Amino acid sequence: MSNPKADAAKAAAGTTGATAANLGNVAAGESAAITPTLERRAQGQGTGYSPTDLNAMKVGAAQAAGGATASANEAANLRAARSGNTASLATSQDENARNRARVLADTNLKIQSANAGLKSTQQENALRQLASMYGENIGQQTGEMGVQAKDIGEMATAPAWLTDLQTGMGMAETGALTGAKIATGT
Repeated sequence: MSNPKADAAKAAAGTTGATAANLGNVAAGESAAITPTLERRAQGQGTGYSPTDLNAMKVGAAQAAGGATASANEAANLRAARSGNTASLATSQDENARNRARVLADTNLKIQSANAGLKSTQQENALRQLASMYGENIGQQTGEMGVQAKDIGEMATAPAWLTDLQTGMGMAETGALTGAKIATGT
């Protein structure tokens, strides 16, 4: 005679074992797809702004500085023409060129600093994501394995009265079969 509770626990243990194995397979598949990219980012490779974005920022800065310099030079030319004093025109234009170079250098430094900050943030996020993936996948799998262990424990700890009842029923069945053999002479 089988123990229904033990049978149910055995079936549940098989199901949770299969679920744990499936979660392990899913985690391995996810890891194979995502991990290489996250590892490259964690090592600082291929991160930050794209070269196209960096170039666009630098070109934009150069255009803004060039426009400001042209405007300042035009104002100096206009002032010289109105006053008739062209002696200071060359000095003003030279100072405008120096200001343009300073602004471009400062802007490029800010762009590179922002790129370095973005790389650092991406590195930290990649490391956090790698750690999270490992912990989440292993946590789910071991959680299912814990359920399986509980099911196996339930199989092993069937109530004593149920075990005694099953033993008694088994003895009664054996006695009945023996009595039938004696009665029929077989």
